[in-house]
Amino acid sequence: GMAVDANILIAERIREERESGKTAKAAISAGYHRAFAAILDSNVTIFITAMILLIFGTGPIKGFAVTLGLGQIASMFSSLTVTRVVLDFLAHRNPNLNLKMMKWIGVTHIHFLRGRYLAYGFSLLTLILGVSSFFLRGQENFGVEFTGGTSVQLGFKNAVDSGAFRKSLERQGVSDPTLQHYGSASENQFLIKSQRPDTREIEKAAEAIAGKDYEILRVDEVGPAVSEDLKKKALWALFWTSLGILIYLGFRFEMKFAWAAVAALLHDILFTFGVYALSGREISLSTVAALLTIMGYSVNDTIVIFDRVRENLKVMRHKPFSEIVEVSLNQSFSRTIFTSMNVLFGAFALLLLGGGGIQDFAFTLCVGLSVGIYSTIFVASALVVDWSRSPKLKQIQAE
Repeated sequence: GMAVDANILIAERIREERESGKTAKAAISAGYHRAFAAILDSNVTIFITAMILLIFGTGPIKGFAVTLGLGQIASMFSSLTVTRVVLDFLAHRNPNLNLKMMKWIGVTHIHFLRGRYLAYGFSLLTLILGVSSFFLRGQENFGVEFTGGTSVQLGFKNAVDSGAFRKSLERQGVSDPTLQHYGSASENQFLIKSQRPDTREIEKAAEAIAGKDYEILRVDEVGPAVSEDLKKKALWALFWTSLGILIYLGFRFEMKFAWAAVAALLHDILFTFGVYALSGREISLSTVAALLTIMGYSVNDTIVIFDRVRENLKVMRHKPFSEIVEVSLNQSFSRTIFTSMNVLFGAFALLLLGGGGIQDFAFTLCVGLSVGIYSTIFVASALVVDWSRSPKLKQIQAE
């Protein structure tokens, strides 16, 4: 889903060049040339994320980081060279190559920025609700990897009352257990967290209310020192990823663009955290990996918009900056829809078919990628417009 992003961007650029009257060969050359900067910037930000995950991750998270990093290198190579060779070969064989492309979304003239203050209000209200829910849940937000102790997932054959199960746990000496219903209502699964390292008391409590009609689906045990170290690593990973993206975008764009992009990233993370807390799920290492993946990918679309703004600043010198941003948003709208939907298809497939072990990761991706589409337009782009009085930005326009 992420790998096809560059191909869609190139195809959209080639379509624009063809519509301007260029031959197939000239359109292919110009399309790759104009798309290169955005592809490079978006791939570098994801690669930064992969490196941070590799440094701060543990176990399977490191494996995910290696896969993500190698995948980005491979997809960038294939989109910029392999597909180019194929298209150049076809254009050389047939100078009148038609290069037909379906066009589901035509030229749009949507006034995206008119309602940006309403969007600010909606985002602020949603973030307050989500963050409040996160703090109200307290330690219940975190999986055993971050709290230490033992986490046991049980599946019952028949429906079990959670209140009766909690009393049974307390009778067996499991003090202050965290008991959560897991999965759908029909699955009759529970997640029990306890500070005790042994699972025998939990098993006895399950037998007391269900006999032998249950099974242990998963057991996780983490010591307090390890859990504290994982917490620190997760926070440092989020910090260094944000800083890395900020520095890189500040180098490639003007700093106002970089700050706006990072503000949108933090918006996406807090929004996702809030929805995650409201869903009653636990934050695990895979959740942190998903959040970092969102940070790397959701900035992709922002970069493409900003790259188009940078390009339009040179050709629309005498237009108001807000109009330039709005035109850029409309020019990139179809690309935003198609690339985002491709990644969301993959994330939803993981959520529906991936099984319990990967559901939290997939759920986080689905929420984060969805809100990332919104934040690109109504947070990142809107903030750049409201910060457009920057003297440096005016200098760029003048040049």
